[in-house]
Formats: sequence, C-alpha cells, structure tokens
Amino acid sequence: MADLQLTITENYMDEEQVSSKEIDSKYVFRNLPFACVILDKNFMIVEATNIYLTYTFKDSEKVLGTYFLDHFPENPDSKAKVSSVLLELMQKTIDTKEPQHLPTFRYDLYNPSTGNWEKRYWKSKFFPILKHNQVLYILHNIEEVTDSVLEKEQFENKVKAGQTYKNLVDNVKDYAIFLMDTRGYIRTWNLGAELIKGYKEDEIVGKHFSILYTDEDVEKGIPDENLRKAAQTGRLEMENWRKRKNGEIFWADLIITAIYDNSHNVIAFTKITRDLTEKNRQNEIIQQAKAAKLKSIFLTNMSHELRTPLNGVITAAVLLKDMVMQNDS
Repeated sequence: MADLQLTITENYMDEEQVSSKEIDSKYVFRNLPFACVILDKNFMIVEATNIYLTYTFKDSEKVLGTYFLDHFPENPDSKAKVSSVLLELMQKTIDTKEPQHLPTFRYDLYNPSTGNWEKRYWKSKFFPILKHNQVLYILHNIEEVTDSVLEKEQFENKVKAGQTYKNLVDNVKDYAIFLMDTRGYIRTWNLGAELIKGYKEDEIVGKHFSILYTDEDVEKGIPDENLRKAAQTGRLEMENWRKRKNGEIFWADLIITAIYDNSHNVIAFTKITRDLTEKNRQNEIIQQAKAAKLKSIFLTNMSHELRTPLNGVITAAVLLKDMVMQNDS
C-alpha cells in the first residue's frame, strides 16, 4: 500500500448526505484484499478487514470496539518485544500527521485452537486519516512476509553451509580437491591441490584437467575415458601416475565422482587426489626392514644349522689327528 494521507471531507462524513444507493463502504472495506484496521486516537479498533480478523482468530463482534493490542499478546519466549514499538509509531503518526513504517519484524501469533505460538514475520505501516488537518483515525496496514523471510533464511543457511564446506575444502592440505565441469575443465582449486600439483589457483582454473596426466596417458585419451566411466558408474577410483607442474611424476590415489541433477544428468565432477609418494617410501623402508630382518634370521639359522655338523667334523678331525700322532710314536 503506497504512502498516503487520507483526508475525510465534511461532506463525506455527513451521513445525512450519504444516499442509500451509494456503495456500502463498510462492506467494501471489510472485503479489501489487505490486512487493515482502523483505529481511533486511543488505539481502539473501529473497523477491520476480514483478512485482518483472521490474524486475531476472532470474528468482528469480538474485535470491534476493543483495544488494538488485546488481540496480539507477545510470545513470552520471544526476545524481541514489538508492542511498545508499535505504540510509539502510532503515537508518532498522531503527533506528526505523517505515515510511519516498521520494517520486517517478528511477531508470533497465539493460536487458541492449538494452544501454540506460530512464528510469523510482518511489515507494518500506519497512515493518519485527517479531518480539518487533525488526525481522526489511524489506518494500520500489516503485511505478512513469513514465507519470504523463511525462504531467505533457508537460502542464507545454505550459503553459510556452502561457505563452511568451501572453507573446509579450501584448507585441506593432504588432498587435492577440485571441481570440474562436464567437459573436464577445472573450476575450483584448493590448497591441497596447489601443494600436491604445484599450480596456483589462477594458473590452473579454466584449464583442462588432462594437464595433470602423463603425456602417455593423454595420448591414449585416458582423461576423457575416466570421465566417461565416472559418469556411467557415478564414481571411479584408481591408483596411477600423475604429473606435477614441474614435470615430476608421482604415484597417486585418485577418485572422480559424478554430480547429477534431479533428472540424473551429469552437471559436474569432483576429483580427489592423494599423493602416495611418502606412503610408498615408508612402505619401501618397511619392506627393506622386513627383508633385513628376514636375512638376519636366515643367517642365524644357517649358522646354527652349519655349526652342528661342523662340530662333528671338527671332533672327528681331532680324534683322527690324535690317532695319527699315536701311530707315529
């Protein structure tokens, strides 16, 4: 409802001049497609539209002639106390003879049929109705904006969740995590990708992910083949050689995951790479240690096995020597 001041002329207010053939203004007002109420200067309800009455959960007989705020108690659990603000704005409307606005605010409604408080959001406007340049009534217009506010909150929560996820992914150091479009062009790049691959974000975003493959794999068409397999199965996991920016080849654990829309059409791919160089080096050390231990065990056993028959041979040799010396004597 646009900002306006309503002035009631004396002719309009003179009921004796109102013809019975004229429009029933009370009927028209009550059926306006807005939530409006007319208040006197004491904030008593003079008239209300049917839409407005629905928010009071009462019919007109129980509303007309009563105090404005009697029908809108405040939720005791709500931190925001709006009733005092509304009263201030209504008084300001009388004092300044100018329209007053209250931007989006929360004001819960008590539903007597359920015994519960219903979370609601509103916008509120007050317009002075003047007679002889004096405020005679106040037209209070309220607009419920609950749906739009909740939709905005949901959107903001999704954005926050997405930002939280982005921050989490961006700061992962041990894994290269990035997003690709359906053709394989890189769209995002995290810190782990920079550390593992060697490319900074502004160097790699917009490039085809085949730049990360060995020249041999690129010639064989392996990058595009991997995307096709991931699109068909939803996920492709493997270990293979990959290439860093400086040309170094390293062994990596790779996962490509397809992202689908509601119609199961592929709209993007995520790729996660883990550098297995250090892991393989540690495995080699372990294997070498195991091999050294096995060698030691083998030599120990062999020494024992050889020592046993040698002892017999040595004993026999000594005996033989003694016998020869006795014969010589």
